[in-house]
Amino acid sequence: MIRFLILCSGAFLLHSSTFSADDVTFENDVKLFLRTYCFDCHAEGANEGNVDIGAFLQRNDFQQDTLFWDKLLRNIRADVMPPADADKPTRHEVTRMAEWVKSDVFRIDHANPDPGPALVRRINRNEYRNTIHDLLDYDYQTDLLFPADDTGYGFDNNAAALNISQILVEKYLKAAEEIVAANVPMVSREVKRIKVAGNELSHLPLEPETVDNDAEKSESIRSADRGRTERLEFKNPARVGTTFQVAKAGKFKLDLSLWVRGHFTYDPGRTEMVIRFNGKEIHRQQFVWEERVWYPMEFDYELEPGDHDFEIQLTPLPDAGDAPARRDSTELYIQIDHAMLVGPEAVSDWVEPNNYERFFHRDLPPSDPQEQRVYAGEILERFASKAFRRPTDQRTIDGLVAIAEDSYSKPGNTFEEGISRAIVAVLASPRFLYLTEDVQIPNATSDESNLEKSGAPPVSALVDEYSLASRLSYFLWSTMPDDELMTLASAGQLRANLDAQVKRMLRDERSRNFLPSFVGQWLRSREIANLMLDPNAIADGDKSAEELAEEQRQREERAGRFRGFRGFRRPQLRFDAEIQRAMQQETEMCFGYIMENDRSVLELIDADYTFLNEDLAEHYGIEGVDGDQMRKVDLPEDSPRGGVLTQGTLLTVTSNPNRTSPVKRGLYVLENILGTPPSAPPPDVPELDESKDRFDGRTPTLREVLAAHRENAICMSCHGRMDPLGFALENFNALGMWRQRDAGQPIDASGELLSGETFNDIRDLKRILRETKQADFYRCLTEKLLIYSLGRGVDVKDTATIDHLVDELLASEGRFSVLLSGIIHSPQFQRRRLTPAQSELLSGVQRR
Repeated sequence: MIRFLILCSGAFLLHSSTFSADDVTFENDVKLFLRTYCFDCHAEGANEGNVDIGAFLQRNDFQQDTLFWDKLLRNIRADVMPPADADKPTRHEVTRMAEWVKSDVFRIDHANPDPGPALVRRINRNEYRNTIHDLLDYDYQTDLLFPADDTGYGFDNNAAALNISQILVEKYLKAAEEIVAANVPMVSREVKRIKVAGNELSHLPLEPETVDNDAEKSESIRSADRGRTERLEFKNPARVGTTFQVAKAGKFKLDLSLWVRGHFTYDPGRTEMVIRFNGKEIHRQQFVWEERVWYPMEFDYELEPGDHDFEIQLTPLPDAGDAPARRDSTELYIQIDHAMLVGPEAVSDWVEPNNYERFFHRDLPPSDPQEQRVYAGEILERFASKAFRRPTDQRTIDGLVAIAEDSYSKPGNTFEEGISRAIVAVLASPRFLYLTEDVQIPNATSDESNLEKSGAPPVSALVDEYSLASRLSYFLWSTMPDDELMTLASAGQLRANLDAQVKRMLRDERSRNFLPSFVGQWLRSREIANLMLDPNAIADGDKSAEELAEEQRQREERAGRFRGFRGFRRPQLRFDAEIQRAMQQETEMCFGYIMENDRSVLELIDADYTFLNEDLAEHYGIEGVDGDQMRKVDLPEDSPRGGVLTQGTLLTVTSNPNRTSPVKRGLYVLENILGTPPSAPPPDVPELDESKDRFDGRTPTLREVLAAHRENAICMSCHGRMDPLGFALENFNALGMWRQRDAGQPIDASGELLSGETFNDIRDLKRILRETKQADFYRCLTEKLLIYSLGRGVDVKDTATIDHLVDELLASEGRFSVLLSGIIHSPQFQRRRLTPAQSELLSGVQRR
């Protein structure tokens, strides 16, 4: 069972550079490296950025300062330091330096791997919703009922950010009660119910006299095959219904539930509703505007076996003579919740409630108290083990049975009610709400116990297979493991079939949860739905003052000549929910295409295709795309589009409400593409607008303002890295549309990176990033995906794993499957740091 992982992880861990870290020493290698490439700026009287490496090395604890060495290593690898005009270390020198830092500072031991901090994290509200759906086939609206989760390291599944408050505990308990009440039967038998939801009703042909009614006509008369069946507008004739099938004669109740809903602005509309059953009118009622009023209705019948037709007909009525004028923006409609036939009412004809077999595997509960306890234990063990994602211990089962028995033993309560109370306890339990994990302690003869017998106590151990199943499912599906994963884990065969299971999981529809969750947060595509941008102000920003003045003069002239005519109002640029949704889909579908087809992740930086529909293509100025469906579109050879940098998501979420922001865009690229974010600005940094005062009343371009801002040494350290990246994107306005001018002046999209590369526009920058910054992008993506998969931030103990994954991506030209497989087989994903007691126990196994 363990041999498979040892072979994989052994190959993973033993991979490093072509030399041993023992060959690198501080005195002979590291000190020389620092003196050659760092001391000119950071020693012997020079301390740029308030960093004096010479003084730092005089400290007795300099080798224990992991934060300093981590930052130094990142800057050297990213070619941020030394500066572009200084001598640069070779790749071999950087690699030797990195090996010493990993070995002597981070204390990474390949033979005794430390997978990083061992955390227990709460499932977030999205994972809670998915888990409840898979556990009970019930959709609980967590986005409406739970507060938004905090984020850590860019993701809302981060253990450090997923705190829990007393209010949230109460919400979890209330949610458990509501979910159980909606799903768990409270009785063994009940009157049969045939329930048809409003949206399950069928459109029926309209009667001619209805269409020819003298009431005010609507342009959109509903027919038998158009429109929603649960929402019937007052202004439109409608006829909907269903057929109930009755198998046995008896007494029945016809139950109908509907609402009258009006927009908060009054609407003078009126309608008449007629309800028919088996062709006979059973109810007629006129309705007028009401904001939100519920109308329950119930009718008693003696029915014979056979089909029984039910229908609702709506006929618009003329507005009252003294009614106020109608407004176009109002809404007024009847919303049908359900129609239900209940019966036969005789006890002998009662049936099992819906969902009964999901929870109870016997037709009826036993009457003997001892047998009841045994049966309750069987039910609760099965449910709790699935909900807790691992077998449940006997002590926990006994406690749940006690809860159930305390409830069902009370007079008037049913056995099922008692079980439901225990299920509430399961859903409110920390074992359900948290991803608890156990390690797999090997026996004395296993390969894992003999992996290292050097005498050093083990730092980590494999997580058990149930924990591995949950790690996989919440990583790739954002939900609980399915039966196949749990069956393999129970048999101890999940690791032996890991690669096959990952492929299966990626083919499963639940893998769709991965894109909005990971990509939506890493590339910030899901933020676009909440943007508040001013399209007209953004469009005005592209024009000169003279052009704006002339447009204003023309509008005033037309307003004077055609006052009150809507056709002469200023047209509004379109940036609505449909376009925002298409932008989000574009980003997520591009990543999904790369993932599903195992293409190079470098296509996220630059590609000759993207995903568009007609609306988004028109917004971008791309011709030849028709229809609402998002699809893969090949871009023209000279197109600046292609890759996430030129997609509407990045371009809009990094803009201000009325203009672009090169600073925000540059920061986005540093944080999410290159993985080299600048330090937080100091508190005394001057405001950007202060630099505008230096232009003698002339309105400067944004590039000129930022250039003046960078003259301050405090500002230059960050803006020198951010601004060039942002200026490369200035040809795209704040709505993501292509433009040639800003404030009436030609846009200069050229720049120079801090590492020395120059570019003329976004096309050049994408080429530089793809060709010379591959390792930086691979490292950034690897860290982001590792953070997301583990639910914690990156630790220095992860450095060797990240380095190995970057090397594998470089060797495979960026294939996504290499990265995904590498993370899943890594010590960070497969193992867990031991507590001192666990370490001592495992040491004892090894000694035996």
